[in-house]
Amino acid sequence: MVNSAIPANFRHEPVKDWCSKSEKHRRELYAAALSVLLFLFCLRVLGQILVVFAHVQFLPPPSAWMSGLLPYPFLLAAQILIIAVYGKVCCDFLRGRGLFVALSPSAVRRWDCFGRVYFVATILRYVLQSNFHPGEIWFTGCIPITFHFVLSTFILTAAGFYRGGKNEQAF
Repeated sequence: MVNSAIPANFRHEPVKDWCSKSEKHRRELYAAALSVLLFLFCLRVLGQILVVFAHVQFLPPPSAWMSGLLPYPFLLAAQILIIAVYGKVCCDFLRGRGLFVALSPSAVRRWDCFGRVYFVATILRYVLQSNFHPGEIWFTGCIPITFHFVLSTFILTAAGFYRGGKNEQAF
């Protein structure tokens, strides 16, 4: 009754949590998908470490894990950095707060654009590798290309969170 005496444009609406139950569930689904992709990449890095340092024989040789563009110490450092950044993304999605859950619209557009370019570049790399070195693709190029798909899919999945729900206005 008290509210009826206050003009409608002055009524106080309770502030809703930024994350409704359905939005929270959606974010948790994205967190799960991102975590699976990160786990796959971590397995790749672990497999490569086992091959290079422990000389395990049940995994493909070092040449199958690397394209040769970067010396292994630089590649490993880059992979550890990627794991740290992607881990932060996963933690932010799991907690429901943090830099990667509340990106600005321009940051989302850049993130999405980078993911799309990365994904297309990976497809082109696969096509070129298949056409110019068809016999080598399964022995020297398949593992790196596969995991570039994993990494680009991670970026596109994170950006996909903004394509619907509360964050749709970012696009």
